[in-house]
Amino acid sequence: MKTGPSFCFSRIAPCPMEPGSARPLVLDGALGTELQRRGIACPLPLWSAEANFTHPDVVETIHREYVDAGADMVTTNTFRTTPRTYFKAGYSLNRSRILARDRLNRAVELARRGAGNRRVWGSITTLEDCYHPELCPGQTAARDEYAELTEWFLEQGVTTIVFETMGNVDEIEAAVTLTAGHHDRMLSLLLRSATRLWDGTEWLSYLSRWQATFTALLVNCVPLEVATKALRMLAEQSVPKFGAYPNLGCSPPEDDGHLTAIVPDSAFLDFVQEALSLGPRYLGACCGSTPRHIRLLREKVDRQAP
Repeated sequence: MKTGPSFCFSRIAPCPMEPGSARPLVLDGALGTELQRRGIACPLPLWSAEANFTHPDVVETIHREYVDAGADMVTTNTFRTTPRTYFKAGYSLNRSRILARDRLNRAVELARRGAGNRRVWGSITTLEDCYHPELCPGQTAARDEYAELTEWFLEQGVTTIVFETMGNVDEIEAAVTLTAGHHDRMLSLLLRSATRLWDGTEWLSYLSRWQATFTALLVNCVPLEVATKALRMLAEQSVPKFGAYPNLGCSPPEDDGHLTAIVPDSAFLDFVQEALSLGPRYLGACCGSTPRHIRLLREKVDRQAP
């Protein structure tokens, strides 16, 4: 749940670490919890979406600090910039679409400014709360809403999209229908355990289908130990491009996204060390992470033999 936590602009110079590198690309860290850490309120249901309008300088600064810390890309702050979320916040249907599109466009511009010559990924997530997959409105609604969000990103020049914190199989399948024929879509799973999505689905039974559809398969916003086990499973299945950006909370986030405690640096670095041994293409961190964590990750990755 990074808060969008993405796409590559053709006008932005390529990242210095190209495909085929022995070392993984370093992803950025959390945005929503980092806004909270800096004193910016992120009330539900909009979470961090309104910060693109009320605190654009802070959003841009966070993006830039992740790049300065060593991130090879930044993710747009678009976790909840959706018409559905603005409608839940009390706006009319028409006003919800206007506000969601405006906030998404602003998020793209802020990410672009903060990214410099780094890649920018556009973020799309579950339509309802990630931790309540039972609220999913169904595959048809998901497909329609994801299609609109994807179109908005494309209009802004964002062509790499990550469907992240995805724990409902119907919503993932909706993303699959939109991804066919595209080579710049990634899927990041929210897991209840190493073998099951948050909705209880055994994700390995879908692996071949998703692997054939998405450019890369990742897991995010999961505890370190779950991320490690999932990475091991992806490696054992010979997935060409895989990765993880785990939650750094000592326990799951509260309903408002707050984390009561963060894992010690040593635990995070132990995760990174084991993850690197599995050959991931992408490594980062999700809720609770800060630019400092990404700097630690960058240093660890750079010490790995090429």
